[in-house]
Amino acid sequence: MMETPATDTSKSDSSANEDDITLNEEWIQEQIDRLLAWEIMTRALSLNTEEIPAEKLCDMIGMPKNYVFEVIKKASKKCAKCTKISPNH
Repeated sequence: MMETPATDTSKSDSSANEDDITLNEEWIQEQIDRLLAWEIMTRALSLNTEEIPAEKLCDMIGMPKNYVFEVIKKASKKCAKCTKISPNH
């Protein structure tokens, strides 16, 4: 049986990265939002209120294990800034 030679997916010119949508940060964030929305919708429709462990959620959306915790940290920092600016709210 003949083996198919490996395909070289790397390109030597800089346009390779520009053409690869999976390296576009905005696209990545849109896909994360889409996957999270899908998970929320399917759980709501099936009345599944079981908590998803952070590591499992990260695996489901293709992000590093600490992603959820980083999002929480960023949100906490933004909230802290808001209370410093406007303590009456």
